[in-house]
Amino acid sequence: MSMSPLPENLVLSSEPSDMKEVVDTKSDDPSDQDGNQNVISSINKNEPLVTRRELWSYYLYYNGDNGVGPLGYTQTLFQGLATAAGYDPVAGPGSSCLGNTASGQCVVPWGSGTKSVSSVVLVSNGVSFAIMTAIFTTIGSAADYGTFGRWLLFAVTVFP
Repeated sequence: MSMSPLPENLVLSSEPSDMKEVVDTKSDDPSDQDGNQNVISSINKNEPLVTRRELWSYYLYYNGDNGVGPLGYTQTLFQGLATAAGYDPVAGPGSSCLGNTASGQCVVPWGSGTKSVSSVVLVSNGVSFAIMTAIFTTIGSAADYGTFGRWLLFAVTVFP
C-alpha cells in the first residue's frame, strides 16, 4: 500500500480553528489522481450542515422508506397476541400455550377447525405481501406522471 504525498499547498497547524480547510485535489495529471483521496469542503462550526426542515424531511423519508416503528414489528406482535389467545392442543381448549406444562404446540380456532399459530402468521404474511404487490404494481407507476410523484411519496411517507 503506497501513501500519496501531501499537496504542496497544504498547511498543517497545531492551533485549534473553527474552520477546516481542505485543498482541491483535482488535477489533469493522471499521476496526481488517487482513488483513495477524500475531498471535503470547508465547514464552519457556527452554521448547520442542513436546515431543521431538511433534517425532519429526511427523518420522515427514512421512516417511510425503511419501515421504522410499530409497522416493522407487526408480524411479531401479531404472533405474540395469537399465541396468548391460542391453546395447547394436547391439554385442550381453555389451556394456555405459555404455561409451564404446555407441550410447545399452540393452535387457534380457524374456520371449522384449528390451525397452528405459526401457520396463521405465515398465511397473514403472504396475504399482506400479495396486497402490497398489487398496490406497488398499480399505483407505483403513477409516480412517473406529472407532479403526482411528490404527492404519492408524501402520502406513503406520512400515512404508512
